[in-house]
This record gives sequence, structure tokens and C-alpha cells, in this order.
Amino acid sequence: MSVTPSGDTAKVKDLPEPQSLWFARTSRGLADQARRLGLLAPSFISPPSATGAIRTIRTGGATPVVAVRLRGRRREQILGDLIEGIVLANRLAGPRSAVVRSQLWDTAADHLIHVDMSRDDLAAHDDPAAHDQTVVTLDPKLADRLPQRSPPGVSNDTRHPGHAVTDHDAALAS
Repeated sequence: MSVTPSGDTAKVKDLPEPQSLWFARTSRGLADQARRLGLLAPSFISPPSATGAIRTIRTGGATPVVAVRLRGRRREQILGDLIEGIVLANRLAGPRSAVVRSQLWDTAADHLIHVDMSRDDLAAHDDPAAHDQTVVTLDPKLADRLPQRSPPGVSNDTRHPGHAVTDHDAALAS
């Protein structure tokens, strides 16, 4: 008895990689690249615990934790959040943040992911204005390990003490 009609057999390699496996592989590769760049490599988890958040960053321990929502999102959006999580976890700003973003996008495009995006699409993610969807939980214990300046566009949110929330997150949460 045959379950699959003759000639219609699908090969396992033709199946798309499950989102969770892609996320694990990609986040591990980006963390490795962050370390090679001399940066603090955060841990990555999904989903964020903050209701309605697309991406959060918690610095409550020795290693920052970037949480990213996967469900209902394209891989390039998730990838942008992973990269921006590294930038924000290291409190990079100005030209250094642009260089790091570019290096991380190059790593992702060349070594880590199989996303249907052109290099022009990837380059569009280097625009700092595109990275405004993060909730950042700050911990004074890490203050001596990270620069003291907050990323541009991040402000304190009085609704969530201990969090710095971008304007876009405030709009998403309301």
C-alpha cells in the first residue's frame, strides 16, 4: 500500500526550515559575529513577555536578553530585530552603530540565512529610523560594562517603571 502517489514524492530538503529552527540558528550565528566584533552578545528568546511588544531587551543579568516575536512576521523583519537587539544591547549610537548593523547584515546575508531578500533590501535595514520598536529594560549592574548613553529615539516610559520604550512601542501598546 502506498500513501504517496507515484511521482509526487517530496524531498525533505525541499521543505522550508521551521521558523523556530531558523531563529535558533540565525540568532546563534549573529551572537557569534557580535563576539567577533568585540561586542557583548545577547541571548535571544521568543516571544517577548511584554504584551504587544515586537522586541524587548532585558539587562537584568550578566548577559542581555533580546526577546523577539516570531508569529505572523517575515524572517527579514525578525532578522532586523535580532540585529537591532545587538546594537541596543551594546548601546551603540552614531557611526559605530551603522557600521555594526552593516557588518551584521552582511554576516546574515552571506552566512546565516536563506531569506528571499536582495542586497538592496538588506541595505534598507541600515536606516536607523527603521529601528524603533524596542522595549529596553535597564539594569544598573551592567552600567560599568556598557556605554552610558541611551540609543537615539529611546525615552523613559512612566507606565512601565524600569523600562525605556521607543515612541513606536508606546503606540503599539496603546
